[in-house]
Amino acid sequence: MRDNHLPVNSWMLKQKALEIKDDSGSEFNASNGWLEGFLKRNRITNRKRTHIIQKLKSDYGKNVLNYFKQIDEIQLKYGENIIYVNFDETPITYDLCKDKTLHYQGEKEISLVSHPGAKHRFSLCPAIASNGEILDTLVIFYYVYQNKKKTGEKRQFPKKAEGFKFNLSPLMVRFNGSGYNNEELMCEWFDKLFVRFFAKHQNKHIALVIDDASFHTSEKLKKKCQENQISLLIIPGGTTSFLQPLDVSINKPIKDHLRSCYIPWLTEKCLSLGENDCTKGGYLRAPSNDLILEWVKKSLNLLEPEMLKKSFQKTGITSIFERQLIVERKKELMHEFLSSLYIHLLL
Repeated sequence: MRDNHLPVNSWMLKQKALEIKDDSGSEFNASNGWLEGFLKRNRITNRKRTHIIQKLKSDYGKNVLNYFKQIDEIQLKYGENIIYVNFDETPITYDLCKDKTLHYQGEKEISLVSHPGAKHRFSLCPAIASNGEILDTLVIFYYVYQNKKKTGEKRQFPKKAEGFKFNLSPLMVRFNGSGYNNEELMCEWFDKLFVRFFAKHQNKHIALVIDDASFHTSEKLKKKCQENQISLLIIPGGTTSFLQPLDVSINKPIKDHLRSCYIPWLTEKCLSLGENDCTKGGYLRAPSNDLILEWVKKSLNLLEPEMLKKSFQKTGITSIFERQLIVERKKELMHEFLSSLYIHLLL
């Protein structure tokens, strides 16, 4: 089951052991002692999920090969005169604490302080280039549009955030009713920020590398790329964990630094509460959008150009050697998957 990325728990192991025991007729009751010994002998332990698979890998091999074939065609046509740009969205909660903490053994209840908006999210949409540059970053906050009293039009920005409308560098801040990216915001980012980067490197051919989200593959965005003679590379679904530079090397350091900013802020607020630190109901206030944007700026400034270049090499976009390793590994995974599926069908 784990080979197919399915969850397994102790109760399931016991039931399977009892099922085998019924077939053999032996005296066996699948006790907790047996379970503990079985797990120890086979080096099995409880692990926390680190990756969510949303798409089954039945066509990984073919899609990965086609993806790298597109890259080879672009490199054959333009040689070394190419800059790859990777754009991605990563949702981040306002509560940046991890679910784990150091604590004394034996206690059943482990509590961590938070605030009412802990599970609210905003979207950080960084864009990096294979030459080591960071493009101006799109940040999307949740906001329910309200009607303006005088005109009746929808207010696109909160009153306190009207200044973000024309502020584009180094962060382009936008608001919508979901807090996630969409086709409209994606095209606005392309027109206002990406085209600016394209104009800066007119003597280079630009290739935009993005995943297969619906607003990434829209006809409107494809048309914009064609008009500006920009190559559009779509990373196959289910492969971003090893083919997307931001997912492989960049998003985690950004989140780690945001967390290193959040925990001292939380500690300071809890140890020395001021009048404006709590709501009328006595709850701790969430960090303001302005403060979060300051943390984002600091996190992006810590990214070194060499780290950005290596992220593209590691995913095989600018390194033929890494690309061959990735293709060979996916062929092995495909073979393992088909073999296990064949055996399962036989059983």
